[in-house]
Amino acid sequence: MMKIQLFILIFSLFAGLNGEQEKTILFLGDSLTNGDGVAKELAFPALVGNKIKGVNAINQGRSGWATSSYLRRWSEVEQELPKNADMIFIQLGANDLRIDGYSDKTVEQCMLNMEEILKRIEKIFPDAEIVLMSSTKIDYTQMNEDIQKANFGKHSNEYINNIGKKYKKLGKTKGYGFIDLHSKIPLHSTHDGAHMSEEGHKKMARVIINYLKNN
Repeated sequence: MMKIQLFILIFSLFAGLNGEQEKTILFLGDSLTNGDGVAKELAFPALVGNKIKGVNAINQGRSGWATSSYLRRWSEVEQELPKNADMIFIQLGANDLRIDGYSDKTVEQCMLNMEEILKRIEKIFPDAEIVLMSSTKIDYTQMNEDIQKANFGKHSNEYINNIGKKYKKLGKTKGYGFIDLHSKIPLHSTHDGAHMSEEGHKKMARVIINYLKNN
C-alpha cells in the first residue's frame, strides 16, 4: 500500500490538475464518528475533509452501532457505500461493551468482528488505505442521564483501551494504520460524557491530520 504522506501529495496533485477530480475518504463508525450532538459540518470527518484540498470526506457513522451491528446489517451498509474510496477510517467498539457487557470475551469478539468487517471492506475497496481508530474516553465526570443509563462510566475506559490495543495489534499484522484516540483525546472533550463537543471534534480532526502528515 502507498504511504499516507504520498497519498496526501497525490490528493493535492489531482486537485491542481483538475478541480473536479476528487479523492474520497470514507469514515465508518458509531455515534462518535456521526457527530451526535453537533452539526454535521462540525464533526471531525467534515473538519478533516475541509483541511485537505481535493478531498471528498464521507461520514457514514451510525449511532448506537457495534461491530456486530455492522455484520448483522451488512446489506444496508453495502448499499450506502460510495462507488469508490481511496482511504477508509474505521472507529468502533464502545457499543460492543454497552450491548454485550464488560468482559475480556466481549473485547475478543469485537476484534474478531472487526476482522470480518475488514475482509468485507477489502473485497469492495481492494486498493483503499485503511486506518483503524480506537474510541475516545468516557468522561465519567460529565455524564448525563442517557449516558449513565447506557451503562457507560469510569469502568468503560479500561475496556475501550483494551479494544484499541487489539486494533493496534491487528493493524500491525495486516498492514493497516492505527490511531489511538483513547490516549490522544483529553478526558474533558465531550458535551455529555461520551460524545465529542465542538472543541472535541476539532481535537480529533487535528490528531487525524497530524497522523496523515507524519505517516
